[in-house]
Amino acid sequence: MIEQPLLYEDLYEHSILQLKIRTPICLDESIKNIYNAQAGHKLGIYKIIT
Repeated sequence: MIEQPLLYEDLYEHSILQLKIRTPICLDESIKNIYNAQAGHKLGIYKIIT
């Protein structure tokens, strides 16, 4: 697992990175509410939320 390797507000760049690597990305500071969680899920950004 890689914990939030990019800027915490950059959901789009995290989604691009997750497509390129097999290691799961963990987001924590990026997920501030249900809308961030839903956006992250739709973009396929994360495999783990803490």
